[in-house]
Amino acid sequence: MTSTPQLDDDAKFQLGIISGKLDLLLVQNADAERRNAERHAKIEETLDDHDGRIASLEQGRSWLIGGAAAITTAVGAVVSWLGLR
Repeated sequence: MTSTPQLDDDAKFQLGIISGKLDLLLVQNADAERRNAERHAKIEETLDDHDGRIASLEQGRSWLIGGAAAITTAVGAVVSWLGLR
């Protein structure tokens, strides 16, 4: 089978179009990966911030419960002392 120069040119033209589309897909994929990496980094940063805030709230809650227990004990002791006199 022999091919004519016109068919060769058409085939090269179509291959060029396909190659251009593949290049576009590769660039778009790389851009999407970059955007996803940026989003992931932001999400990780937000999660780290929330972890810190939750830890702070839990520590504050523990201090509050401990203080309430100490106050309750002191009030109980005072009431007991006043009740015995």
